[in-house]
Amino acid sequence: MRWRVLAVTLLVVPAGLAAGCGGKATSDSGVTTYAVETVETSTVGAVRQCDGLGKAKQARQRRLLERDLRQLRAAATTMTHYAQ
Repeated sequence: MRWRVLAVTLLVVPAGLAAGCGGKATSDSGVTTYAVETVETSTVGAVRQCDGLGKAKQARQRRLLERDLRQLRAAATTMTHYAQ
């Protein structure tokens, strides 16, 4: 078993080193690059464009969320082992 590990090591290490050697780095690799332009935005004093959901829709979603949570809690109490 030791000989096998030694033989693999002696073959893999030089092959790995040889793979990194040779060739030359060129900047013309056929890939087009573009300059990145950053824009700073300010959120202070910004006017909101969205009014959000209506009160009735929020209430309905809250009821659905609470129902789902009740079902999850009920299912969790039936478990006898650890689960994430």
